[in-house]
Amino acid sequence: INGHAQVCKLLIASGADPTIADLDGYSPIIYSVTNGRGSVVQTFIDQGVSFETPALTNEDLNPLSLACQFGHEDIARLLLQRGAKVLPNPAGYYPQHLAAREGHAGVLRLLVDATRGFSGIDIPDKYSQATPLLHASSEGHAESVNILLQAGSDVRAKDEFRKTPIHYAAWNGHIDCINLLLAAGATASTIISPEYQPGNNQMAPLISADIDPMDLE
Repeated sequence: INGHAQVCKLLIASGADPTIADLDGYSPIIYSVTNGRGSVVQTFIDQGVSFETPALTNEDLNPLSLACQFGHEDIARLLLQRGAKVLPNPAGYYPQHLAAREGHAGVLRLLVDATRGFSGIDIPDKYSQATPLLHASSEGHAESVNILLQAGSDVRAKDEFRKTPIHYAAWNGHIDCINLLLAAGATASTIISPEYQPGNNQMAPLISADIDPMDLE
């Protein structure tokens, strides 16, 4: 919890088990990750402690997912270098969804490199079928959006509600994200709900399909 790496090393040498959980279900391994104690994580690794989920008392707590969610880039790098698998947590969110949603751009860049060669960069989450780009756009994390777009993320990917990244960026007023998405090929017409029909009682979308980047100045 407090990052005392040398004390941890001595305890492990004396037979202490870092996988044993407390009453909250958290083990020393998990505390070292969530609290960003990189030196402790490195000590555990050097002592041969496994960070793979099957070795942990609480299988719901995936160290790589937690490092990405909390934005601990150094720990995420360590785990990836040690061969950590990019897997979903029990809620169906992959590490890249968590990093994108929280706006941890450095972590997201690591995951982009780790998931090259398969659909990991555009993989949908289990909960709403949202891709990492959808999460980043919805939360207004422009740097994360840019990283994903540079990696080739699909600007037209849709979630279970048939909404695209630019829809959520516009809905939440994230101008920087909108501009990035437009520059990457998104169209304003995708903001319009497919359920909208001319003549019904819904308010007509006040937006053109041909639109220039927005400027607040």
